[in-house]
Amino acid sequence: MKTLLERSKELPDYRKYKIAKYNVGEVIYLSLLAMLAGANGYEDMALWIKLKRRELSKILGHGLIPPAYTTIRNV
Repeated sequence: MKTLLERSKELPDYRKYKIAKYNVGEVIYLSLLAMLAGANGYEDMALWIKLKRRELSKILGHGLIPPAYTTIRNV
């Protein structure tokens, strides 16, 4: 059975420009985790991701540069 992270990485990216720095599935996954932790908006999500960067890097399996709230909003 695939994990939620694995499933989210399979989501298609419909953004206009394909030069995006972040995988759309990872941004959605991180946003969902932030909401489950109590984040109430894009800025709260971005702040939570920034504060939990080390732990999230371990989960994702690579270094994480936290996305800006505008990236989260645009995804």
